[in-house]
Amino acid sequence: MDPLYTIKAAGDWELDVLGVPFGGPNNGRDAQGEYFDEQTALHPDKWALPPVVYYHGYTPEGKPAGKPEYIGKAVSRWVDQAGVWYRVVLDQANALSKRVMDAARQLAARASSGSISHLVRVGADGHIDEWPVAELSIFDASGKRQPANQYAMALPVAKALYDQAGLQWPDGIASLETTAKGAEMRGAVGGHDNQSEHPDQGETEMDEKDIQAIVAQALAESDAKRKAEDEAKAAQKAAIDAAVEAATATLKADMAAMRRLPGGDGAPVLLRQPGRIYDNLDPATHALALAVMKAKGIPISDGAYEGLYAKAVSEEAKDSAAHEGLKALYQGNPSIQGMKANELNVTTLSSYGLQWVEYMYSQNLWEAIRQEAWVLGQVPQMEIPNGYMGLNIKLESTDPTWYKVAENTTYDSTMLTPVATITASKLGTAEKAMTVSKLGCRALYSGEMAEDSIIRFAPQLLMQMRKSGAETLESAIIDGDSDETITTNVNDIGGTPTSTDSFLLLDGFRKLALVTNTANSRDGGALAEGDFLATAKMLGTAGRNADITKCAFISDMNTYWKALELSVVKTKDVFSQATLESGRLTGMWGFPYRPSARMHSESTARLANSAGKVDQTTTTNNLYGALLCVRWDQWLFGWHRRMTIESTRFANSDSNEIVAMTRVGLAYRDTEAAAISYNLAV
Repeated sequence: MDPLYTIKAAGDWELDVLGVPFGGPNNGRDAQGEYFDEQTALHPDKWALPPVVYYHGYTPEGKPAGKPEYIGKAVSRWVDQAGVWYRVVLDQANALSKRVMDAARQLAARASSGSISHLVRVGADGHIDEWPVAELSIFDASGKRQPANQYAMALPVAKALYDQAGLQWPDGIASLETTAKGAEMRGAVGGHDNQSEHPDQGETEMDEKDIQAIVAQALAESDAKRKAEDEAKAAQKAAIDAAVEAATATLKADMAAMRRLPGGDGAPVLLRQPGRIYDNLDPATHALALAVMKAKGIPISDGAYEGLYAKAVSEEAKDSAAHEGLKALYQGNPSIQGMKANELNVTTLSSYGLQWVEYMYSQNLWEAIRQEAWVLGQVPQMEIPNGYMGLNIKLESTDPTWYKVAENTTYDSTMLTPVATITASKLGTAEKAMTVSKLGCRALYSGEMAEDSIIRFAPQLLMQMRKSGAETLESAIIDGDSDETITTNVNDIGGTPTSTDSFLLLDGFRKLALVTNTANSRDGGALAEGDFLATAKMLGTAGRNADITKCAFISDMNTYWKALELSVVKTKDVFSQATLESGRLTGMWGFPYRPSARMHSESTARLANSAGKVDQTTTTNNLYGALLCVRWDQWLFGWHRRMTIESTRFANSDSNEIVAMTRVGLAYRDTEAAAISYNLAV
């Protein structure tokens, strides 16, 4: 498991922490030949959300802290193919929390789950069978603070961690204190220490001299061992310091020779003027920027390359992907050296340098530009309980009849009551059926894709499934048409829909106005401010349903941009006859107005034909915009199954599957719930 991915920033002061990674970097094992997997018993029933401490209770300098630093709390736990994750919220008031958060943003934070040694069980094959997660440590990896370090503490100290954090020590564990004085707490990041416990082999009585002799021998052996270790460490440090000093001197000499200014010493590369505009970029983003510029043929200055080189070899980047990914990024400029073109090997000359030069690849993915899916949040929603295949919604119907009543002047001698002067009437009832349809998405990927992709493939796939699922639901609510008949569907008027097209999921806003109740549609022509009022007035006779507190305008993006050019929305600083002072197009004539990038989603241009329908057969017919007026409270969206996302591992093919599924329905109260103006010239 690549330690760069054990912690990732999830938001402001939040981290996703891979506390128990499955497998390891050494043929599926850690440095000690041991490994976690899905079968490891972590006992979340006893240790659901362990306390979060800094560096197993040590200081950043590696010394035991007088009091463990609690830097946050775990708020949730989940499991995926990478291992067991914890969502951690850091304490903003703690200086070490800020240190950890800064490290996380630089991919330099590490995690370590801690367990109680006498409760740990490891099989002969290295499989960790039992590992109750008793604490979660997070720290910034630098210098000697590396995940491979091991930390041990007695069980009473582990219990003190819980006491100081204000957490309840798990039932059944506290009683072990008196019998586990030698037990150790062990830290792990993708592995753990390899200490073992040996059970007592019986008791032997000793006199005072025997005890003193054993103690004296142990002290002597300890002193000798410590002295030998100190000498070895000192020799190793001296060798490392010498190597570093020699390498630094060589690097400085090379850089001075390549970039020395005439008549004087070369300035540090980051201070040279041509590359200063890149100083605020991190190494990965800097490299990606140069790759894009090169692909587009944009000239790149020497300073741009020098700045990236300096960042990648700097001490701060020593343990980063930038440092590891550096492959001869320095490019000399022949003209500066007074040389003629193609007289030397350069990084841009094919067969003489180009093939040996690589770009460092960014691990920060550029996401596609998306517009927020917002329509579903405006529609009333309800849950459809299990046990029902759909929903019958009871509707308010015809009111009782009111009459003008005359004064009573007669008496019924048979009934012995006055004769009624008012005619009886009945209360009408009605109902609306909501059918439920299923929407799904499925993706497969290989084990190699999960292991080799520079972008974490599974989390990226999950994120894109969630976002695209929300966008697809928005498209269905606006554009949905369940009719599969040839040349009939408003999203495929020139052909026959495929039975799996997502727009067949529901009957949405456009279908109601264009097909179900054609009286609520109109040919708009050239877009004008009057189109907004004309559209709203189609909601019921004389526009009686067009309540500005319950309705809103929705348009495609093309219509929205055209609407911005209307004189009615221009402010006085650009148009002297403006009728609106603010100039912000958040509403028209008192109604809220907002565009949706998902309207006309089956059209690449997000436009429709002259009848307001999308022609997928002759796409050149899609030239026009449209404007909807929707009454929100006359629609109801039903969830029979909220969006579920499930992952399955297929060991026999070394592949993985992620499936997302939801079951939903949409119903309108009556045919006055939406109106549309189409054929708008935009």
